[in-house]
Amino acid sequence: MIDSDAQLEAENRALRDELAALEGRRDDLRGERDKLKDLYEWAPDMCVSIDIAGATIVECNARILEELGYERPELIGNSILSIIHPRDRSPTAERLGQLVDAGELRDVELRLLRRDGSSVFTRLNVTTRHDPEGTILYARCVARDISVRKAAEDALVLSEARLRSLTETLNVVPWQMTARLTDAPDRPVGSPTGRKVEYHVVYIGPQFETIFGYPASRWYDDGGWAELIHPEDRAAVVNRAGQRLDAPGSYRDEWRLIGADGKEAWVLQLVSIIIEPDGRRVLSGVLVDISERKAREAAQARLMEELGHRVKNSFATVEAVLDRTLATSDDISTFLTTFRGRIGALAAIHNAMARSDWESVDLLELVGSSLAPFGESPRVRAEGAPVRVTVDVARSLGMVLHELATNAVKYGALSIGPGTVAVSWREEERNAGSVLCLDWIEAGGPPVREPRHRGYGLRLIETFVPYELGGKTSIHWAESGLCCAIEFARGDPDQRAQPSQGVG
Repeated sequence: MIDSDAQLEAENRALRDELAALEGRRDDLRGERDKLKDLYEWAPDMCVSIDIAGATIVECNARILEELGYERPELIGNSILSIIHPRDRSPTAERLGQLVDAGELRDVELRLLRRDGSSVFTRLNVTTRHDPEGTILYARCVARDISVRKAAEDALVLSEARLRSLTETLNVVPWQMTARLTDAPDRPVGSPTGRKVEYHVVYIGPQFETIFGYPASRWYDDGGWAELIHPEDRAAVVNRAGQRLDAPGSYRDEWRLIGADGKEAWVLQLVSIIIEPDGRRVLSGVLVDISERKAREAAQARLMEELGHRVKNSFATVEAVLDRTLATSDDISTFLTTFRGRIGALAAIHNAMARSDWESVDLLELVGSSLAPFGESPRVRAEGAPVRVTVDVARSLGMVLHELATNAVKYGALSIGPGTVAVSWREEERNAGSVLCLDWIEAGGPPVREPRHRGYGLRLIETFVPYELGGKTSIHWAESGLCCAIEFARGDPDQRAQPSQGVG
């Protein structure tokens, strides 16, 4: 009996110890539960538990109440679809219906409705809880606020749309491509470092076809962008592109592209290169058609070259006039008078050329400028067909006209009151082409006769046109006055002035 009581006491003691341990474990579990509940309640994400059968909310945390502005009783017992944006309800309901088979939903983006009617973008993840037999007890939904990210994405999309709209209205071609260094077989475009470069065109603006005439597909073709570069520039452009793949930054190039019409077009390329973490190179840039600018620069260079040439010619002409005038002048007074007159004639010729941008000169204007210092209407008259002559012809012909006018003032028709000078010109078609014929006719002056000694002025009249213009000059010493006939090939430019009424 004693042994039986002792055994019973031992068993009771063991039971009491086990009960105390269980109670301690219970208290620990309650503490863990309270901690987990606090974590759940104040989690940074919005959490709800729903009954699968009706998608009814059975539990929610404080974060969703705070974010959406509801009281807990307003959510508990209502469908989760009631707090989902109307446009997102149908696809969400469809996905919730797949929970039984799928067991979870991942990264579903949808909008939750606040109590005030506004919405918040969230990313939803749903997991299911099961009993030991595998039956779904409930589903736990966790929604994270992604409004800031969505706003940034929307702003980026809007910014890209605005930028694209802007660039598509400008005379520039935006483009983007990626490049990877690869060990694949040779690509159409290679790297000068020996590695192969595989380019992939991401985008080319529609202006590419408008400006250069090619469909965008030509740029998207494998290596097509390089094939459009002028053959003389292609190797250098491709090599520079390959070398820069290891040196991210911004670059500027100018090169030629062959347009769809076969014509050469100058292009300014501005490109920015970045290297992604996966090693991919992203190249973004624009192409600007600078053909007009290049044409202006080339024209400016030609103009400067021509100006330098003409300045040298002018100095040479002045030097020659100075030497010949000095050699044929008896005294300093005669020299100064004659030299000033000839330099003045050169200045008048240059003024006429400058007014025409050094391209061509209206013959009527040239004759008028040459004769203006020597006489006025009705003593001096000039008339003829509207004709333009090159600046080289204008310089030579202007000097001849000046010497004829000087001679007329000194010895000919303009040396006395009644005398007159008539200058006329016409074009004639000869076997060798168009010939310009100019006649200088004096009348009413003193009788003239051929001089025994030919001074510099007369020699210039007789030799300048044959020597400088490849034409011919003939002088007739008529009793009524000097007559001079000048002929030379008209040459370029094949331009005509507006019809004029004459001078004088």
